Amino acid sequence: MFVLFAIGALMGSTHGPATVSQPPPKATPPSETLTMDKYNEIQTGMSYGQVVGIVGRDGEERSRTDLAGITTVAYIWKTDQCCGNMMLMFQRDALTVKSQSSLK
Repeated sequence: MFVLFAIGALMGSTHGPATVSQPPPKATPPSETLTMDKYNEIQTGMSYGQVVGIVGRDGEERSRTDLAGITTVAYIWKTDQCCGNMMLMFQRDALTVKSQSSLK
């Protein structure tokens, strides 16, 4: 009997109206995170982290080379809609080359 009393005390009781859980909010479509304005903010010498701070998301690693202690990594970012992208190359975590296609 004591066990039942303890369980009842832990669970509590509500004397008000029953609450109904709300459905989760509908997902909103992704916003256009990659624009020509953001591309133009990106400057050679920036770190990968600085670029992610501007774009708002990570890039997709396309290639990585380690040669004579120097790491070179190429990333691509694609627009949320069709066709636009930018490709950035980092050497020792510093942007060395950037290119873009069809950004607005």
